[in-house]
Parts: sequence; C-alpha cells; structure tokens
Amino acid sequence: MPSCFDFFKRIGSLKENELYANVRLCNVLEGKTCTPISLREFRLFLKNKERSLENLDFHFWYLDYKVKWSNLPIETKALSPPPLERPGLHIYWYQPTVPNVVSPPSAYSALIDMPSPLPPATLTPSVTERYANLGLVPESQPFRREVDMVLQTFFFESPKELNIEGHARDYVRYHSKFTTHPDVFVQVHRRVLENMQSSSLKNFINSALQNINYDGKIFRWSVACGLLTASFIVTVVVFSLRVSRWFRLFDLPLVFLAVLYFVSAQAGVCFTRATANRRELHDYELAGMDMPHITSKQNVLDMEKALDELKNVVDPFVQNYNKKLISRAVMAAAFISIVLTAILLAMPSR
Repeated sequence: MPSCFDFFKRIGSLKENELYANVRLCNVLEGKTCTPISLREFRLFLKNKERSLENLDFHFWYLDYKVKWSNLPIETKALSPPPLERPGLHIYWYQPTVPNVVSPPSAYSALIDMPSPLPPATLTPSVTERYANLGLVPESQPFRREVDMVLQTFFFESPKELNIEGHARDYVRYHSKFTTHPDVFVQVHRRVLENMQSSSLKNFINSALQNINYDGKIFRWSVACGLLTASFIVTVVVFSLRVSRWFRLFDLPLVFLAVLYFVSAQAGVCFTRATANRRELHDYELAGMDMPHITSKQNVLDMEKALDELKNVVDPFVQNYNKKLISRAVMAAAFISIVLTAILLAMPSR
C-alpha cells in the first residue's frame, strides 16, 4: 500500500516528468509553446525578473547573423576566414591604450547603446603572425561595424555583458579583431544556450506554472493550518466528552480540505482556476506590458479584453500538468484523511 509520502513524491515529480522532460528550450525559442510558457512570457521573465535578457538577445542576433553570412557571395566570405584557433583555455593580453576612432552606427545600433571603443588586442606571435600572413584587411570585411558594436555590447563592460567564462570572452575579443566569421561566436552561443536551458528555463517554468500570487499562497497556508487546528479541536472535544465515536467522522472533511489547501499553496496553483484553464498575470508580465493611453470607454474595454485573453492557459503541456496535479492532490487528500479517520475510529474512548 502506498504511503502518504509516495503521494507527495508523485506530486513533486510532476514538473520533472511532465514539463522538464517535454518542454525544451528550442521549442520555446522557436515559438512552439503557448501561454503561459510562450516566447513572449519567457522574454518578459528574463527581462524583468531574472535580469538576463542579454542571453536571449545574443541568441537571436547570432541566428540572424548566420543567415546573413550564409547569403554572402563566396568571394566576400573569403575576406573573413574562420578563426585560426579553436576555443579553449588560451591566455590573451590586452594593451591599456584605447583608440580614438569609434565605429559609426549600423542597423544593429538599436540594440546597442555603448559608445565606448574597443581596446586593441595582442596575442602570442604565432597566432598573430599567422593572421598577418593571410593579408587580411579588417576594415573591408563583411559586417565589421556590426561585429564591433556587438563586442561592445556583449563582451565588454556594459548593461548587456554576457555572463560567460573569461577565456571564452577573451577568445571572442581577440579573434574578432581579425575576422568576422560566425565561428568566432560558436562557443559563446553554445554556452548561452546551456545557461538558459539549465537555469533560466527551469526558473521560468516554475514561475509560469503558478496561477496565484504570494498573497494567494499565504491565504491557502493559513486556511490549511486553520482546518488542521479545527480537526485537532474536534478530536479533543470528541474524546473529552466521550461521545459516540462516529462523531470522529467530522475530521474526515477537515483533513481532506487541509491537504488540498496545503498542496495548492505548495504548488502555487489554484485548483479552481486550473480546472478552468485560467491564471493570474505575473508581476514580470505586467511590468513589461505597454498600457495604451485611455481616452474612452472603448479603450478600457479593449485593454480589459486583451488582459483577459492573456489569462487563458493555452499550452497543452501546462493543461495536462494542472489536470494531473489536481487528480494527485485529491488522491493524496483522500488517502490521508481516510487513514487518519480510520485510526481515530479504531481508538477506544477510554
């Protein structure tokens, strides 16, 4: 016979079995997921809660850059060969002097607001000389100004600097001075995806699955504690007055509801909303929402309609998770309340 701990283990493993195993980062980034775990919510989560939107910005920039690079003619690509050194634990030195020339703005400047120029880089003579022997002219390489501005944004001190290992950052800083080939950024892009997959995605799913706010959790914890207290009082009164043991059945609904409220508070899910596939908008979503200027009653109605549509839970994985969470919570509540009530019925009055 399963114990009550088995029921709670099954409830706790729902996210790992139902969502972490099925919802992949690539699905979110490609727009294959729906509310509340769509790309829109993921972007707002990274921007307003986790404060790591630079990872997503760099990812989409890199994908767009590879497409533009693939469309170049072969003779233009030849101006920027692949880097002569594979990513690894290399040592790079940077001169303290700073040039006075700043690259003019490009089409990518809308994402970048960092006017500081890039410091020149030097490396061991072997790699530097190999680049020199190729006779490369950085100024004539494709997308040179865009790459320089990307370096200023993601690889030097700035609000959008990527949180990556120092050797990976130095690798890009150095080799991008000689070539604008996309392979320069391959290792960093892979690391950015790993960070979002291992950390950001799980945090996002944990937050997106909750359809109640902090106050709602506190309320459910309070109700659960109140119901357990009432159950304890009923038990004490029944045993003190030595009335019929069938009065102990009043503990059954109290314990049943207490367990349901406990699971609801622990998971951050209102079962009533989950059954109706509804949710509450999170603070990070509201913080990133552009509210229209209200000039008429029609504007108010349109805004309320838009907000109401965002409260619908559309993603099938989340809907399935909510259904299984409710069913397992009911099973756990029924099992615990029946077992506890049976024990109380079996106890003698004296």
